[in-house]
Amino acid sequence: MSRIRIASVNVRVRGVTPAVAREAARRLGPALARRLGGSTAGASPAPAAGPVRVSAAAGAEAIGEAVGARVAGVVSARLGRGGRR
Repeated sequence: MSRIRIASVNVRVRGVTPAVAREAARRLGPALARRLGGSTAGASPAPAAGPVRVSAAAGAEAIGEAVGARVAGVVSARLGRGGRR
């Protein structure tokens, strides 16, 4: 089993409540695990630079998934996976 250690991820959110931001942060780890664990069907690698934009009405799950997809895209590109396993 391979392991990847990500020391930190800095995320700045605007326009959401602190509770939604905390829940999105809590969902980030599972979202990364899904993306990097091989269940990326239909996903394409996200560009590494720039903000992750989501709807103002997005909930914690959508925010966590969007940020997870971005981080997973960067990690996959650095590992030479091209976003897929």
